[in-house]
Amino acid sequence: LGLVWQPRLDCFKFIFKSWSHPLQLTKRTLLSDINRVFDPVGFVSPVLIRGKIFLQQLWALKLNWDTPLPPEMQQKWIQFYTSLKSLEQLIIPRHVPFSNSESVQLHGFCDASQNAYGACIYVLSSITGQSQLYCSKSRVAPLKASTIPRLELCGALLLAELINMVLREFGRISISCNTRSVTLWSDSSIVLAWINSDKPLKAFVSNRVAQILDLTNATQWRHVPTNSNPADLITRGCLAETLSENNLWWHGPEWLSQTEENWPFNNIVSPSEIPELRIIHSILVVNNQMEYILENRYSSWTRLTRITAYLLRFGSNARSKEISIRQFGPLSIVEIDKAITLLLKNVQSLAFEQELSDLRANKMVGRRSPLRALNPFLDNYGLIRVGGRLTNANIAFNSKFPIVLPSKGNVTQLIFEHEHKRLLHIGPQGLLANIHLRYWPLRGRLIAKKTVRNCIVCFRSSPKFISPFMAPLPRERVNVERPFARTGVDFCGPILIRSGIRRVVSVKCYISVFVC
Repeated sequence: LGLVWQPRLDCFKFIFKSWSHPLQLTKRTLLSDINRVFDPVGFVSPVLIRGKIFLQQLWALKLNWDTPLPPEMQQKWIQFYTSLKSLEQLIIPRHVPFSNSESVQLHGFCDASQNAYGACIYVLSSITGQSQLYCSKSRVAPLKASTIPRLELCGALLLAELINMVLREFGRISISCNTRSVTLWSDSSIVLAWINSDKPLKAFVSNRVAQILDLTNATQWRHVPTNSNPADLITRGCLAETLSENNLWWHGPEWLSQTEENWPFNNIVSPSEIPELRIIHSILVVNNQMEYILENRYSSWTRLTRITAYLLRFGSNARSKEISIRQFGPLSIVEIDKAITLLLKNVQSLAFEQELSDLRANKMVGRRSPLRALNPFLDNYGLIRVGGRLTNANIAFNSKFPIVLPSKGNVTQLIFEHEHKRLLHIGPQGLLANIHLRYWPLRGRLIAKKTVRNCIVCFRSSPKFISPFMAPLPRERVNVERPFARTGVDFCGPILIRSGIRRVVSVKCYISVFVC
């Protein structure tokens, strides 16, 4: 069933055998019936699209493959399929007269509706001055609701793919068509605006516009009125009885064979009215947390604190207008303490962001926080310290409430290395004990062991225990001899023992051991 070629007339015709519908029409039988119509070129797409839309409606009803259709739907399908017999009246000429590539123009049209979208291509020969339908394609619109402009864009992409396929086929038979000889038409001003727009579009639109521009040029697209668009027949469907008399479908609009001055005006939406533009929101976030890059640029705690102190002094002197209050000379202890406090606050703000937020709001830290068991609190400088019951102890404040340090970070490692060298390469236990006089590092024992283990000086000075080589065993121990030929004797005593249950007097006892 379907398209056949008649060599004598050099034309295409459609042949349909007599069709008797089964007693029960199902989705399976309908799919078989619609696929019997062989139309690879798409000459009767406006007719067949009605059957495809009907089949899609069955999917919307969620009918099984072998469930009988409702009586009213069976009657509609019988009327549609029996009307296909009228397609036998069609006589479609196969030959398109042209002598060279300059005498051929290709015009493509696309359109879409809520039910379907499609595209068709016409060949215009300057020899005959007439245009002729070359091929077409149709697609059923997805069941998921979509806007008409998006479906029109899908139709434009279908046309771009179809025209690209036609140009490849022309290339196989040594017919080349330049860009100016190909014109693509759409009745959607929004789609044309999307294709010609350089503004950012939403993902769905942007992806398809990119594919269209990969296959075609934006200058090839023009606007066509809806009443002159032959692809509109694909989206609405057409009766088989009236298709043969539809000149718009077989030859395109009348002005197609006229000069370009008589073509429709190219109506494109202004850029301010283009829908589906991707809105780019710029959000400015104020970050109160300063990031200090000095921490990872120095391998000495002393050098890091002094550089930070000099930077703080520079900032203070730059803000001071009076020279008399500016600071000069060597760094003071107060300046170094300020630098250390600043470095520790930065480390804690990076490692304990949530804990700082909770403590500033006078809340307990979270249950899963590593500081939960330390009863932490904030001091006057905003540092997290370990709480405890030593408030009344007559010891230093740092020893009663040490500053919390994270287990990871360059600052924590620099403090351990500094104390290890200051205390003349003390061992892990002594190192951790001295660190606890001011700081409370998380997983401090592991950090102390790692610091000592990685110390080059400690590695070089640590003694290595070497076992001495033993002398050869004596002959008596390695040669075979009779038992007790050579005997080792060990004798000890006396040992006072008491034999019996009631005997109180102790008796001397001697022990002799003979070893073979």
